[in-house]
Amino acid sequence: VNTYSGGTIIDAGTVEITQSSGLGSGALVLAGRLELSRSNGSILSNEIGLKNTGAVIQTDTAWTLNSTLRDATPLAPLQITGE
Repeated sequence: VNTYSGGTIIDAGTVEITQSSGLGSGALVLAGRLELSRSNGSILSNEIGLKNTGAVIQTDTAWTLNSTLRDATPLAPLQITGE
């Protein structure tokens, strides 16, 4: 179990998490690619902020996004692909 409670910033590259606590409980700022994998039925509840370059959330199994989305900059695109 991840007990990390700070925020996480993904500026570039790909981060893969396999369980809902993989990013801790703090806010998540995306400007890269987040892959949610191998945890069918998991729930991502972190607040998600989008940087101006936008972000991609890719899933290969069913996930529930129970998150508040907020733009860190205007018109930041979010693409969600997969299951």
